[in-house]
Amino acid sequence: MAGIKQISSIPTKQLNKSKKPRKARVKNQDRALLTHIEGVLCYSKPWTTSGVFYPSMLGNKCDRYLYLAYQGNLPTQTITAKTARIFDNGSQLEVRMKRYFERMGIFIAAEQSVKLANPNISGRYDFLLSHIKHGRILLELKSINTKGFEALIEAPKPEHAIQLQIYLNLAGIDNGVVLYENKNDQELKAFKVDKDTKVWDNIIERCIKIQNMLPLDAPNICTGDYFCACKEVK
Repeated sequence: MAGIKQISSIPTKQLNKSKKPRKARVKNQDRALLTHIEGVLCYSKPWTTSGVFYPSMLGNKCDRYLYLAYQGNLPTQTITAKTARIFDNGSQLEVRMKRYFERMGIFIAAEQSVKLANPNISGRYDFLLSHIKHGRILLELKSINTKGFEALIEAPKPEHAIQLQIYLNLAGIDNGVVLYENKNDQELKAFKVDKDTKVWDNIIERCIKIQNMLPLDAPNICTGDYFCACKEVK
């Protein structure tokens, strides 16, 4: 009750000042041009592959998602204009970082394929670099907003660590880095990831389990995040 009394004693004008101001409505927009841009960038991306595990898939902790992805049964994804611009921005980040690494004299290769036959795992790492302390390393590059950037304190996001772990084991490289750039202010964080054979063994075990599943044994409950694509499959 003391808290209620304290609040009631605050003048109404002061209470109103504490509210977040409303965003001003943007005016004088060329709606025809904006609509045209949106229409050009939107597209549908059907899930056309099956029988293969991609490193980006294996970062998802949901076995139902992984099973549906391996079977080629995930729904067609609608790429909005905003998402398309995000993808393009990420591609430009890779171009820019490659230029930096070349200026540093540490660039070796980029976008090289790494594969395993059984289970069938296939992917492309971002960069192979010559590190000043660790020799040859793999680097996975990610852009992230301020909220996500500030939440990263001791390690990369788990799905990114798994993705890099797969590349390290497939390429036979001992050390790697997940490099994040804050897309809002271009600040950087670089988290070290060492090759871990135990983590790799768990990944292989999971893939074998999924690929050997019969339809009757397939998971029917999503255990992923709220945006997990398997939620769209009935």
